[in-house]
Order: sequence, then C-alpha cells, then structure tokens
Amino acid sequence: MPNIPRGQKDYYYILGVDENATVDEIKRAYRKLAMEHHPDRNPGNPDSEQKFKEIAEAYAVLSDPQKRNRYDHGGFSNLEDMFGFGFGGTDPFEIFRSVVEGFSGFPFGGGESYSTGKRVTRGNDLKASVELTLEEISEGVEKTLKVKRQDRCDECKGSGIPPDAEVKVCETCKGRGQVKKVSEFLLGHSIRIITCPDCGGRGKIPSDFCKKCRGSGRQKIEDEIKIKFPAGVKEGNYVVVDGKGDVGPQNGPPGVLIAFVKEKKHPHFVRREDNLLYQKSINFSQAALGTKVKVPTLNSDKELKIPPGTQTGDIFKFKNDGIPHVNSGGRGDLIVRVTVITPTKLTKEEKKLFENLKELQGDKVPEIEDDYLKKIRDFFGI
Repeated sequence: MPNIPRGQKDYYYILGVDENATVDEIKRAYRKLAMEHHPDRNPGNPDSEQKFKEIAEAYAVLSDPQKRNRYDHGGFSNLEDMFGFGFGGTDPFEIFRSVVEGFSGFPFGGGESYSTGKRVTRGNDLKASVELTLEEISEGVEKTLKVKRQDRCDECKGSGIPPDAEVKVCETCKGRGQVKKVSEFLLGHSIRIITCPDCGGRGKIPSDFCKKCRGSGRQKIEDEIKIKFPAGVKEGNYVVVDGKGDVGPQNGPPGVLIAFVKEKKHPHFVRREDNLLYQKSINFSQAALGTKVKVPTLNSDKELKIPPGTQTGDIFKFKNDGIPHVNSGGRGDLIVRVTVITPTKLTKEEKKLFENLKELQGDKVPEIEDDYLKKIRDFFGI
C-alpha cells in the first residue's frame, strides 16, 4: 500500500483507482475524468478547472513508473522535489492533448505543441448547427455547409513571411522558438519552457512580414463542406470533420469542425428515443362500431384497424416504423394514440339520434379500467 505523507494529495483517490491499478486502468480513468472536467465543457466553473488540473497532476505522477514508485514510497520530500520531480511545470492541457485527443480525436479548442522544439499553435475548433428533418434522420443524409474559417494565406503559403524577405536565425533561442525560464523558490527552483519573446516562436526573424495576412499566415475564407449524418442521429449528436477548423498561425495544424444535430419540429410526429408518437382523432361512431383509418409513417400511409369500443387514450403500435437505432440494427416503433372527439355542433338529425341514444343508455356510465389508465401513464411516461 502506498506510504502517502500527511498533507500530500492521494493521487489514487483523485483518479478513482486502487494502488494496484495498471497503467491502462490509470489512463482510462484519466480520460474519463479529463473529458468530464475540461474547462471547455464547464465554462466559468473554477471548481472544474481546479479538478482538471488536479487529475492531470495525478496522472503525470502515476503514469510514470519512476515517479509512481517514488510517490508510493514516501512521495515528495520538499518543494524542490515537487517542482523538479512531480507535476510542477507540466501543462494540464498538454497532457490532455497527448492522452485524450491522441486517443479519440476528442474535440477541444486550440493549443500549443512542443514536440518539434518550435512552437506549433493548433487552430481553433469550429462549431455549427445543422437542422435535420425526421425523414432525413430516418434515412441518413449528406449536407453541405458554408463555413467561414481561417485558411492558409495563399500569398505566403502560411509562413507569414514573403518569399523575397531575408530571414535570420533568432539569436535568443538559436532557432528553436523556445527558451527556458527559471523561477527561484526558497527551497529550490523550477524550469519552464516558454515561447521565445524575440521571434514569437518562429525560430527565425524575417526582414519583413506578409502584407496580405500581416504575418499571421492565415486568411479568412468561406468553405463549402460536405458532412454525412448517419441514420438515427438525434438532437445533440455531432459529427467531427478533421482539418476543417481554423488553421493555426504560421502553418500550425488545423482544428476540427464539429457539426451538431438539431431536429426540425415535425408536423405529425413527436420523437421519443427511437419511437415516433402520433395522435389520431376519430368520432363517436367510429369508436363505438370500429373502423379502418389511415395513419401516416415517415415513408407512406398505413391502415390501422380500430376495434369496436375504442376509448380515448388507447394505444396501437406499428413495429419497426420508427427511427433506426444509430449504433445497432433495427428501428423503433410508430405508436398511435387515439382520441375520441366529442362533437361541438350537431345537425338536427344528429341531435335526434343522440337523444334517442341517451334514452336507451340512461345515466349508466362504465367504470374506467385499470388497464386503460396504465396505457395513458405509459404513453406519457408518468
């Protein structure tokens, strides 16, 4: 069992794993918590932001065998240990990008990568809302979106530097685009890698910048992007299109386009999960004597047999006439609820017939059966 000193954080508890957890189990726990507490998902929530940093700190230690062994046998002995050996100086967003985005392409904003030595700024992710009808959702559809985004400048090819400019290697960072910054503390120091203040991370200093993009390497364009939505998607689902967000400055990699599904209100149907609900009105005589009526589906009309004695709230079901299951085979159902309409205006002949019926029936009213009430509750989900 780990020997965690008093006052030091319990990294196993923070990630929700036990002390015998494998590296894969630690990574899975981190992914789940990181996506839940990412600041982009919790804007303006300082508690989530702090939690995001805390779980990154825990992962930085427990995912490294050497650091984990040191932590399990007494942890960090002083401030220098904490900054030099533990989490200090580690960017929680860098950990997120390497673990979560590298694993699943999970979409979050731009950021910086230091794997190549020079600063590479990823472009921003873009979001769009695409309205789909239930008919389109039922079959799957391809939509073309017009998106305004930052693309590479066609004048300087994304470098931000005109072809005829003289370029010198930055003396401050020796072409790396980064420099070390040392912060002194009472019991030690920390070392951080920061963007070179002289060249802005380019690693080189040009004699001039591109006039068209003013050195950013980017220009605004309107792009037409085709996006395929599979059958069965619902409100809030999204499709991620790689490389169709903003490109990063100075040939930085592009972000993604995230296209969210918005369901258009249907004139006949209400969707509940993958089932479709439809309200069918009939008159007194149809309810009492029984009849056959037409009921619409998303593709055609179907015939529904109304048995004699049908009541308001009776439910009928057409199997597999609903929305396809997006992650498996099969479809939902079309559920029809019947409403018996009481006439508000009667002809003389209709009024006479109802008066005769009233004399025959008297004041006798049948009791509502429990099974009927259950149908009503099931239909409305109460």
